Amino acid sequence: QRLGQDYGLRCVDTAVRRLCLLFLVLMFASIVDSAAAEVFRMDADTDFDTYDEGPDLDWPERIYLSAPAPNDRSVPDHSWLGNSCRELGTCYIEKFMKDNEVCRLFILKDGMQRLDLMVDSNGPCTRMNDYKNEGELERDGRYRLASVTKSLVSLLLGMTMEKDFGAGELDLNSSEALKNALSEAGLDYRSRATLAQLLQMRSGMHPWRENDDLQLNREIKVIENRKTGEIQDEPPFGRLKDKVRHYLAGKRFSNSLRHKYSSFDSTILGILVADRLKKAGKGESLAEGFDSLFWQPLEMTRNLQWKSDFSLNQPGFCCVKAHPHDIGKLGWWVLKRYLEGESTWMGKWVKYSVSDREAGADSCAADNQSISLSYGYQWWVLSGKPFGFTARGRYGQYLHIMPEEGVVAVQFSHYISGDWNERECNSYGLHRQIAKALRE
Repeated sequence: QRLGQDYGLRCVDTAVRRLCLLFLVLMFASIVDSAAAEVFRMDADTDFDTYDEGPDLDWPERIYLSAPAPNDRSVPDHSWLGNSCRELGTCYIEKFMKDNEVCRLFILKDGMQRLDLMVDSNGPCTRMNDYKNEGELERDGRYRLASVTKSLVSLLLGMTMEKDFGAGELDLNSSEALKNALSEAGLDYRSRATLAQLLQMRSGMHPWRENDDLQLNREIKVIENRKTGEIQDEPPFGRLKDKVRHYLAGKRFSNSLRHKYSSFDSTILGILVADRLKKAGKGESLAEGFDSLFWQPLEMTRNLQWKSDFSLNQPGFCCVKAHPHDIGKLGWWVLKRYLEGESTWMGKWVKYSVSDREAGADSCAADNQSISLSYGYQWWVLSGKPFGFTARGRYGQYLHIMPEEGVVAVQFSHYISGDWNERECNSYGLHRQIAKALRE
């Protein structure tokens, strides 16, 4: 009766009381269902889910890295665009973004912010941006990096390979060394591949179909009922490493070690890197290592999010969210290391990462251009000029670095229609146009 009165109802006789009770039960169920849906809303449509291990661990809290207070709020200089829209004015770029489902485009030139444009509307881009105010995109929102994450893990590996890092030596060109290192990390790895070949996705594991209904996600991710919070998988597979062991047991490895795009190879790599970080005392997971070696030293401005499994480990193939300014800052750090070359270890590593590569791994084509893409150490290298390499994620995520131009292009998109391959090529073309305009 008290509940009924709270909702403006009067339950008097028995029959009415029964109807009232039924109404309140249905209404309460609807409220609970809506609340549950809201709790898991942030996790919808992601590649790797996170769930609670117990009441003391609230999943939204444990998937964030710490970061210093924001310290970089400078306004990009758009004056270089001029007033003309005929060749490369603001109106052209914004039209390109709308036509090609580009959500955010951020450009650095010589470390300075020169362009920051976003599609400020609802639609596909709201699925890429996790900060929304009344349905609108927020400029401080983070975006999904998807497979751009793979390049971040490659940078982490490079750090652990430095002589004085404390993780021990690991020969890039020895298959036995890789087997032993993965055995120490808890995996029985039977491929003949070296670490360099694993980085190039040449493990020879088969069968493997990267784009067959997102097979990796079905096999690797933790599946959760978003309304009830109940774990759908068997308990042994609530942890990424356990599921990887199970998956490896049923796979064969070919003697032919050709490049075949495989997020599973990146998953193996992530487990190896996490183990090396632990050995060196630099963190208990990829996220902690990335925080201590990159996020904090570079004084990033916003928290980064990396999905975790039941044991708080992150996958090496995907599932980071970050702000474009911070990813741009990381790209500028990579560009400077590339230009340092042989003078520093990480300069050498970045050079190795884009020079030791498999040619013809992929390509894209548009009406006026065709670009061949080679694959290095979890980085894609573009043919043509100016020279550039990019981290590349599903639905149009790019961290495109053009060292000789001093330009870093960060693009977040959400391709859901049209020719994705053509849009990718056009995006690289636009980045190059912008680099040329900034040079002149």
